[in-house]
This record gives sequence, structure tokens and C-alpha cells, in this order.
Amino acid sequence: MVTWRSDGPVHRLYEQQVKAEFLNADFQAAAEALHFRSAELSAASARILIRKLDRLAQEFADFAALDVHLPAQDKHSVALMMAFRPWVFSMFEGLRR
Repeated sequence: MVTWRSDGPVHRLYEQQVKAEFLNADFQAAAEALHFRSAELSAASARILIRKLDRLAQEFADFAALDVHLPAQDKHSVALMMAFRPWVFSMFEGLRR
């Protein structure tokens, strides 16, 4: 596992390239999924959702730890990206009430 300073230039470059490459797919294969939703949520609902995302990220790490000793032919390299933030699509910014 590689660990970089979160504010370092190498980490920023890595994240920029990884995000672009990872999302450059149609996510139509059987072992792929892409879900994007946009909605208005209360602060309480947002906090709950963030906790659920944290639990999902931990479950992902737990599965990776369980599978680390499996033979290479029994596993596949995968990635999971989750993101949550206040956001309005720029095309709609001027249309907000």
C-alpha cells in the first residue's frame, strides 16, 4: 500500500489522473456499476449518508483484508469510488430559486 502526504503534489497528481481514468468507462460490464444521484437533503440526512459511506468504505477494506492471501487467479483488481458533497451542476446554477 502506498501512502502519500494528503496535501502533497504527488498525491494531488495521482488523484487527478486516477479520477479521470477511472471514470472514463461506460460501466456496462457485468462486474461494473455506476450510480449517480442528485437530490436535496437535510443536514441530518447528509450526516447519516456520510456515516453509511464510511461503513461501506470500511467493508471494502475488510473484504480486501480477507482476500489478501487468496491466490492471484482467484481475485481481480477492483476499485471503488464514493463521493459526496454539496453540489449544483454548473448548467443549472443560474436556475436555482
